Amino acid sequence: MHPQTASMQPISSAVLRGYTTARGIVMEEFELVQFLQSVGKDPARLIFEDELTKIYNRRFLFQYLESKVPWEHFNGNSLSLLMMDLDHFKSINDTFGHQVGDQALIWLSTHLKALAHDVGLPIRYAGDEFMLLLKDADKTSATKQAHRLIKQIHDDPFRPPGIKEDIHLTLSIGVATAPTDADNWKEFIQKADMALYLAKKRGRDQLADATEIYTDTISDKTALYRLEGIKIAGRGAQIAQINTALK
Repeated sequence: MHPQTASMQPISSAVLRGYTTARGIVMEEFELVQFLQSVGKDPARLIFEDELTKIYNRRFLFQYLESKVPWEHFNGNSLSLLMMDLDHFKSINDTFGHQVGDQALIWLSTHLKALAHDVGLPIRYAGDEFMLLLKDADKTSATKQAHRLIKQIHDDPFRPPGIKEDIHLTLSIGVATAPTDADNWKEFIQKADMALYLAKKRGRDQLADATEIYTDTISDKTALYRLEGIKIAGRGAQIAQINTALK
């Protein structure tokens, strides 16, 4: 398995056709590309890049995992996912303001880009949740990279401009490896997320492996995934509230 490199790839017609004008009229592919280029926007970056951190976004992750990973034929190779978030990130926004919070997210993305280099893809998944998709990385290699990242965060305190003191941030990380932990891309993300939840439940500032999630009590997070799978009519808002409370 040889996943694509981290360079932005051409946009598929299916993706482009899903975008509309402000008036709701579907634009033809060539019209959309022509418009974006006329305003100085790279179409691939506009669609697949996070605006704040300039790394990949979740749209890119979903398309990559669904279309570029040979889930039925790994042929002895592995793909690993580190899913992480900044511990107590809300307190940064509450104490220093959202501008400093944004700077903290950019600071973390810089560390991810440096670690990823040519072996992984850094991704902002949502809010303060980030991922590092590691190509051809087994569980041992992925765990080593996770420990390395945690140490880097310890050794390099966040120093926002205008703030006199360093802000010491920490990470919680969940590690999942395919095909060991999952045989499809949705389960792959779920296992990494559940491992992340376990790391936070154990006290934060550490990592947890997806192989541990059934040997530790994390029934509430497991129950949430089952509820989401059932898709109870009219209960989307309540399930979203439960998910927020579990973070």
